[in-house]
Formats: sequence, structure tokens, C-alpha cells
Amino acid sequence: MQSPAAVNRYGVVPQVLPVFVSQSLYFWESNTRSATIIGAVGAGGIGLKLLEAMGTNSDWDKVAYMVLLILLVVFLFDNISTAIRSRLIGPSGH
Repeated sequence: MQSPAAVNRYGVVPQVLPVFVSQSLYFWESNTRSATIIGAVGAGGIGLKLLEAMGTNSDWDKVAYMVLLILLVVFLFDNISTAIRSRLIGPSGH
């Protein structure tokens, strides 16, 4: 008979860890995208700065920089999470 700690460590954690990490990474990516949209409607953050730069009609270089930066961050988060998921779960998802 194994102790409950050993059962959790060697039985439960290896089964739930990939799903837990996958969900956590998904929420991380989703929150990054959502922060831009929520900021654009007045909650502050990068979305508000983006909206302010677009409102001046003269800072299009800043707008382009912010949009590219947002896209780069989302792209990096997505690639990092895909790499971590494929290490934990495997490339086929099985």
C-alpha cells in the first residue's frame, strides 16, 4: 500500500499536469489578446494607448509599432505554449 502523497505524486500529477498546463497556457494567451480589446473600450492598458494613438491621426508610426508588438507577443506566447504542450502531451495530442 502506497502513501497518499506517493499516489498523488506518481499517479495523479502525471495524468493531470499536461491538461493543467495546457489550460493555463491557453488562458495566458487568451488574456493577452483580450487585454488589447478591453483596453480599447476604456479599461486602460495597451488597448487604450493604441486607441489614443489612432485618435490623433498623426501617430500612425506608433500605431503600427504597437500593433506589431501585440502581434509579436501573441505569436511568441502561442509558440511557447505549443512547444510546452507538445513536450508534455506529445505532438499528436495522445
